[in-house]
Amino acid sequence: MENVLVQVRVRRYRHRMRNHGGPGHHWNQAEAASIRDELADSYRRLRSTTDGRTDAGSARIRGVLDSTLRSVEAVAPMWLTENCTDLLRGEVPVPTDGDDLPALGHRGLVLLEKSLSLTILGTAGPQGLAPIDGLLWWPASVVGEELIDDDEAPQMLMVHVLSEETTALTSPWPPSIWADARLTDLGMFALPLGVEFAPPTEAADDLAPAIELLLGLGAALRDGRLIFEAIGGETRSGPAPRTVAVVVPT
Repeated sequence: MENVLVQVRVRRYRHRMRNHGGPGHHWNQAEAASIRDELADSYRRLRSTTDGRTDAGSARIRGVLDSTLRSVEAVAPMWLTENCTDLLRGEVPVPTDGDDLPALGHRGLVLLEKSLSLTILGTAGPQGLAPIDGLLWWPASVVGEELIDDDEAPQMLMVHVLSEETTALTSPWPPSIWADARLTDLGMFALPLGVEFAPPTEAADDLAPAIELLLGLGAALRDGRLIFEAIGGETRSGPAPRTVAVVVPT
């Protein structure tokens, strides 16, 4: 298992930034449905690049993309305002409760009103940084040396980091993959399920804000402290999106 997780953690896709998000984005919550449809189309195009290939590497890529697309199509995208994001990040206990992450559900997609932070995952931009503008996750376990989609008894969540307005600079994928999408996939990291752990500091790991957000969101869902409102909007790829209207304080 350790070898698989190490390989996942250091995976890199190179991108070039066109926009760092700034105080907000070029979209709003009313566009959440179309953003999800764009992601689904892009993952389908990405998977099609492996069609007809029988090598083990292509098979692994297909497995990851099938799992990713399954999450995009299965869940209602969740829009988080800047205020809700700050509240959820500020309520993470240390150490965390082992039930926090499972409360997120096995699959999810979060879209952020404001960029969460900058990360080197994907080594994007001239300075090797990209903003975190969304998170997508699916359930996984390691069997032997293989990472598999596991809805029954997952060992971890595989979390994909989504970033605004990036295009591939040096990538094995054609630029057309993400050409029509407002978000692209920088790469992924693993979070263990059912165990207590202390989230990293931002000084030690630039993915710390994303981990804090997921832990805070899971704790709030577990305790029933979120009130949702439907956003609406036509979507081709799954349930209609929703926004967190209220975070009830602990």
